[in-house]
Amino acid sequence: MKCEISLAQSTIIQTDKPVILIDTCALLDIVRVVHRSNINISYLEGAKEIVKKAANKELSIVLTSTVENEFNIHLAQVCTELERHIARLDKENTDLINVIESLGLSYKFSIDGLSGLKVSEKLRSIAQEFHDNALTLEYDDECGKKAHARVARYQAPARRGKSESKDCLIVEHYLKLVKGLREKSFAKNIVFVTSNTTDFGNPQTPQAPLDTQFASNKLKYCNNFKWALQEAEKINTPQKENNNCNNWGVGGYSLR
Repeated sequence: MKCEISLAQSTIIQTDKPVILIDTCALLDIVRVVHRSNINISYLEGAKEIVKKAANKELSIVLTSTVENEFNIHLAQVCTELERHIARLDKENTDLINVIESLGLSYKFSIDGLSGLKVSEKLRSIAQEFHDNALTLEYDDECGKKAHARVARYQAPARRGKSESKDCLIVEHYLKLVKGLREKSFAKNIVFVTSNTTDFGNPQTPQAPLDTQFASNKLKYCNNFKWALQEAEKINTPQKENNNCNNWGVGGYSLR
């Protein structure tokens, strides 16, 4: 459902469940999990669990219109990259089987190869389910102005020589959403997920001023869906909360 930030806040408060905010590269990495060496299987497992819980109204997924647009623009290309990767693996497997047979050994392998498993289609379907079960924030003029100011000041996720204007738009929309929720006494966990640690910083040490902005709004930052789900479902205690999470070993890179 696409809606203004104020309506998204009302919907989330009424639902009263944990919230997961998602960056574009986090969605696309669901498809890239096969051929990105720095993404482990827990990433996919967590994504599947989150989609299932969102469909069952056990948590809320939120995107922005920028994330939606970027996802739609890049998804076909990412799927094509995966299909080419799988085709290379099939060729390598065929060559290996020929060698095995020439040595008088035997090895059974599907006649359709890996391509016949339609891995790309299945991963694409999981990524698409995030969109289908999400609240998508419409463009907000105030957030647009703040994003422009962030770029002009070289504030993360922007930096000198790299504006990252789209990432700045995403961040400002999420910050406005979360700030409004906290002001309305929404106490459930809210987690931001991105694998782009190059521009956002590591989860333990987000780039300034994101570090203080995340902390002041009790917004947790993770770079793995499995880990994000654990943080979203974590029961809060009266003890002082540490906003930084332990890294699951998922590296980051810039989508744009």
